[in-house]
Amino acid sequence: MLNALVASTSTEEFIAWLWHDLYKPAFQWVSTSRGFSWYHIPGLGAFANAESIFAKRTSIRLGLVSSHQPGKDRKTKLPIPRKDPLTGHPLPMFQILEEHFISDQGDQVNLGATVNYVQLSIASEPALPTVLVRSVIANAFIEVVTKSVANALHQAFITDGRTPIEQVKFEFNTVFPSDLSPNPDDNEIWDKLGKKFDVQPDSTFLMRHFTPVTTEEHQKVFATSFTADLTGNPSLPQQMLIMLSP
Repeated sequence: MLNALVASTSTEEFIAWLWHDLYKPAFQWVSTSRGFSWYHIPGLGAFANAESIFAKRTSIRLGLVSSHQPGKDRKTKLPIPRKDPLTGHPLPMFQILEEHFISDQGDQVNLGATVNYVQLSIASEPALPTVLVRSVIANAFIEVVTKSVANALHQAFITDGRTPIEQVKFEFNTVFPSDLSPNPDDNEIWDKLGKKFDVQPDSTFLMRHFTPVTTEEHQKVFATSFTADLTGNPSLPQQMLIMLSP
């Protein structure tokens, strides 16, 4: 969600950012010449088929999602666009990449220089007697900004001829037993795990993830769903995070 809200330059990019890391819960680590790489991007590795499937379903250009972590030219350090295997033409890329707005992906707390900030300053002593007034002002400010962003996003989708997204739902399911062999190749990972993942665009934009687990306890604990509201209406904690039945 952070990526979509701070890095999108169009509704197409907003949608692409929503599912750009779809396969992170699959946890496919691959040994490379530079060490271990975490393969999680639709369009690459075991998930090579996924980008074309979901790009068509979400009405975005092929190549956009897989461009968020591009290779770079060793001399210029500039990103190298992937090429269409059929035509040889460069595939589209995000205009703003993750490295431009997230400098610490572990916690996503150090935002880059390209992020636009909105700061609220209250001219009062940070003392206990004013804490209630300050919290009321801050909450009101956040509410106004949230609704303003929601209205702008809603109108952008309408202008682009798309169905406005009112909610984004991340559904995290578990697979137990996974039936994966000790050293599965790309075909096995795709057939037994990758095909289960899903993206369903609508007013509620649903992304369905699956994580292979090794115990029944993990099967119950990890099965959750998180829903983010994009209408500007506040959600209760029990509406946002729900435990799923395995």
